[in-house]
Amino acid sequence: MTTKKLSANEVSISAATVDIQMMRVGSKQMTLSVFRQLERDDDITGDLWGRVNYHPDKCGDEKLHLHAIWQKETELRRATIYYPGHVLTKNYIVWSKNQPGAGWLCAAMLEGVRFHPDFWDQHGNDGFLEVPAKNPELRNRVCIDENLWLPAKKYADSIDVPKNYSDYRKKEIEKECRRIAGAKTAEQWKEEIREKLKETQDRFDSAFEEWEKLSNLRQLFIAV
Repeated sequence: MTTKKLSANEVSISAATVDIQMMRVGSKQMTLSVFRQLERDDDITGDLWGRVNYHPDKCGDEKLHLHAIWQKETELRRATIYYPGHVLTKNYIVWSKNQPGAGWLCAAMLEGVRFHPDFWDQHGNDGFLEVPAKNPELRNRVCIDENLWLPAKKYADSIDVPKNYSDYRKKEIEKECRRIAGAKTAEQWKEEIREKLKETQDRFDSAFEEWEKLSNLRQLFIAV
């Protein structure tokens, strides 16, 4: 394979027409001062006008984001939208107190399931469910709240090392574990987790689609 060498005489730069979309208020160009006065509303429910490469809140050094202008009824709003990948870089999807994950864990142990010691060392990373994600950045794992994780761990300890617990203490630990598990079986809790993970995946997929849509908006220019 040969490499072609280009002579400077063979290369030229041609002019191209660039379409610049200017924001105007009446017959005048919108200024940065006017743009800053637009009410900020990140809940976009109306028509998008475009994106603006200007950071009115001195947020230029923050995580990746963009600013958009949209219309709410008869008024304009400005919005700040952050790249959804900032959320997805975490290893876990965390729900408030994560009752489904703790419910599954306690129910499984009450049904006789035992876990390798490494499982407990990971502190909350059960990783027993994987839901296929459209976006590769989404890793579906469950993080169990510490207040619900510890009762399950204590129950496992009371079974593995019973001599460290009095009969009364073992009954109290089991009682707490049954309270967390409730009336559902481990499989029923597992199915609920699958549903919640799917809901989370759909929400994040929607966020990425919205980000892609905003990124492809026409850029609007504002006068200094």
